[in-house]
Amino acid sequence: MEKLYFYLRHIIKAKDEHSIHSPFIFALYCEVILSKAHYYAFDEIEKLRETLQNNQQKITFEDLGAGANNLNNKNKFKTTSISKIAHNSAKSPRLAQLLFRLVNYFQPKNLLDLGTTLGITTAYFAKANPKIKIASFEGDENITKIAKQNFQNLNIHNVTITIGNLNETLSNYLKTHFSTEKSDNNNSLDFVFFDANHQYLPTINYFEACLPYVHENTVFIFDDIYWSKGMANAWKIIKNHPKIRQTIDLYWFGIVFFRENQAKEDFILKI
Repeated sequence: MEKLYFYLRHIIKAKDEHSIHSPFIFALYCEVILSKAHYYAFDEIEKLRETLQNNQQKITFEDLGAGANNLNNKNKFKTTSISKIAHNSAKSPRLAQLLFRLVNYFQPKNLLDLGTTLGITTAYFAKANPKIKIASFEGDENITKIAKQNFQNLNIHNVTITIGNLNETLSNYLKTHFSTEKSDNNNSLDFVFFDANHQYLPTINYFEACLPYVHENTVFIFDDIYWSKGMANAWKIIKNHPKIRQTIDLYWFGIVFFRENQAKEDFILKI
């Protein structure tokens, strides 16, 4: 019922391009978010998705995300088919291709993908620009093996995967690979996709862990901002943070910008 409420509320509040007075947001919305452009990479990734969705091989993995909430360590291990994971965990083609266009538009040097699973969404990031350095994070070794094989099948070589509990691995990775100096362009945190643990506290913790490393043009994208009441509350806290200048609420995603020269605005837009 919560999801239905959030969805209906979004439908009522969402506006189109005629409500946008910011030139930056207007261009992004019209040229990228609403774009129907088709790229060659889409076909090969979707062919792989179809293969994975038909793969009935069973796999046992450790669930460290929202599905493990309130479970003891023993019950965090689940056995299911690759097909089911591909159907339930990967972004839909429409949303994954939107993410591709966003990365293609902003051209980040460094991208963090917080939640690899089978690597379908990560592949869209990687194919948007092979020169982008992508650091992806996954909690389970068995799922990571499949993702790495998928990257190999797609001839993707710009992705590294860190395995482990994101509560521990993210902070360590940030401290090791990124700089808080705004002038350090080579070690800048340019783009982060938050798609790991869809709960209030982990989402806020990951957001706050990344904040010290942002710069003027950093882009954060939060997945499933209305997945639960907790995620909706997390999104509310995030968009009201003093460092945040503009946000776009697409229901499926929340997009965050840090452009200090922009007026503080929140947009709820149709997609």
